[in-house]
Amino acid sequence: IDAEKVSVWNPAESSVLRALWVNNTSDLTLDGGSFNVLEGDAFAGEGLMVAIKPGEKRLLSYAADLGLLVDAKQRNENQQVTRVVIAHGAMTQTTQERQEETYTIRNRDTTPRVLIVEHPARSGWKLTDDETPAETTASFLRFRVTIDPKKTATLVVKEYRPVSNRWMLTGVTDSEIKFFLDQKMINPELEKSLRSIVTRKNDIAV
Repeated sequence: IDAEKVSVWNPAESSVLRALWVNNTSDLTLDGGSFNVLEGDAFAGEGLMVAIKPGEKRLLSYAADLGLLVDAKQRNENQQVTRVVIAHGAMTQTTQERQEETYTIRNRDTTPRVLIVEHPARSGWKLTDDETPAETTASFLRFRVTIDPKKTATLVVKEYRPVSNRWMLTGVTDSEIKFFLDQKMINPELEKSLRSIVTRKNDIAV
């Protein structure tokens, strides 16, 4: 079977872990149980694994990796108006909520490292084209980062999700029009049309 020695960082863990990225290229199922890892003649660690079926890949952690330090920082961007559509008496505003996660990885060891960053996969969020994960699961987007000895590397993961808001124009008010202007959702021509609706509505009410 194929196995690659890597390091793994998950936000839920307190430290970086040493791991084997195992790909069962055989025609047999690997039974679950405990395993030991030897590097040369030295004991490197131990772990537990569940059964791995033919064609499956698994990350099997076995020890802490004290040579790597990971610092994660998140930055949220203000929502940006991307599209406004008026149809059938309603105005629909589509915006994008953007989020940027920066992972700074420091390799304090004298040997290079391959780090697998497990970035949480969230429903409704999509990646920009800046980064492509090495593997995608139901829970994580796994990114591969290579860090040279005594060096620092950076991984930036940018995501966005569409957010829609809908207003019925028959009930539009002056305060809502002001909100639309403050958010730069409408232009002066559309403002004039909306204020005309408010005026006619007030005349009917009288």
